[in-house]
Amino acid sequence: TPGDWSHIIKQIGMFTFTGLNSEQVVFMTREYHIYMTSDG
Repeated sequence: TPGDWSHIIKQIGMFTFTGLNSEQVVFMTREYHIYMTSDG
């Protein structure tokens, strides 16, 4: 996949920060029923 995903690889724990903005989060929820906090 394109882009830099190192911020995901470096995180530890049950939750991760995706780097998505609120518009992208809304798209993921509407199109794919993937739910997350509004700050990605």
